[in-house]
Amino acid sequence: MNAKQGFCLQSTNRVANREGSPLHNQFASCEFQGVEAGWVDQYKAGLPNQWLDTTDLKKGVGTRSFRSNPDGLLCEGTFVDANGNPLSPRDPVVWAPTGLIADNGEPVEAPLCRKIPTWADNNFDTVQETIEAHGLGLITSACTRGQIGPLRNCGFGTNPKTVDCVPGQLTTATFSIKAGALPQVVRLTEYSHALRSPIPARYEDSWVPLQPGVSDQPAMLANAIVSTPTTVTFTCPSPRTGGAPEPGGTYSIYTAPVFPDDPAAVVTRS
Repeated sequence: MNAKQGFCLQSTNRVANREGSPLHNQFASCEFQGVEAGWVDQYKAGLPNQWLDTTDLKKGVGTRSFRSNPDGLLCEGTFVDANGNPLSPRDPVVWAPTGLIADNGEPVEAPLCRKIPTWADNNFDTVQETIEAHGLGLITSACTRGQIGPLRNCGFGTNPKTVDCVPGQLTTATFSIKAGALPQVVRLTEYSHALRSPIPARYEDSWVPLQPGVSDQPAMLANAIVSTPTTVTFTCPSPRTGGAPEPGGTYSIYTAPVFPDDPAAVVTRS
């Protein structure tokens, strides 16, 4: 079982043009949260913390179930006052204790709401998806949307190599391809000793932590095009604290042709 706790829920896009979908959006900021009927809270790719930990889930194709608003704190109905009367659009919402206690010890409040009888009917869904084995992920999947170039997050090989280095120290490695081979991309990433697996890090993961709150060390260490012998300098992964121990001292090498339609070539390290 896992959970995603969002800090802000708002109406960002009106997708239903019908009478019950208001043109006016009262949930346009995090100050007063909610989603109007016919509106959605649309998330963009790359938004931080939009993930679930699948480390211990069975790998392969499986069925996953999701439930939203399990405690009914989001009003799926009509805001009401203390007497149960509907509020007008200009009336402030009335907050009341829910019986829940937050992590800081304070009581959790929610707006008084008269829920529609079917409020929970569409809050549960089941989907079929694939949980990849450790070391595989977005960057090792096929490029299906025309992605090209060294910064893309697809089309990298599924058999990365791993190399030891001195934790926390500047490290250099020189990469080469055979004469006549088309340019290749080398992406260096962390290696997880706890998972016994390379980390298939996106290019964007050079700027964010691998695990929020653990370290500001990037999961992606370097990204370079190799056409002639190319020397790359990067910091060898340092030990991480928190959760399973990560001693550092090992990095992973993913490779791919610069253009996905080009043939892959063997990249050697010296």
